[in-house]
Amino acid sequence: MAEVGEPDSPPCPALDLALPDGEVASLIGHHADRVTLIAARAFPPGAPVVAHVLLQGLPVTVKVQGCRRVSPPAEAPSFRIEGRLISPTRALRALLRSTFEQG
Repeated sequence: MAEVGEPDSPPCPALDLALPDGEVASLIGHHADRVTLIAARAFPPGAPVVAHVLLQGLPVTVKVQGCRRVSPPAEAPSFRIEGRLISPTRALRALLRSTFEQG
């Protein structure tokens, strides 16, 4: 049973990614070669997002399919980025499978 103020469901899995400009993005969804990221800045459709997984150092490149702001205007910017993995390594695929597999 959850304490007062605690959510009943477990937190969603995510992988933290380091972007070249020093920002951190979160990979919050994965299905086949499609991924969803949350980042502090927007990326235009067709642009590559080049990063690496923080703890494992695995390279990640995502071709942006769509990007939209998800934070209210009064808060710090937060953008939901939908895209496709570009040339994922076997190690990255295994990490994504183990992080996002359901039950």
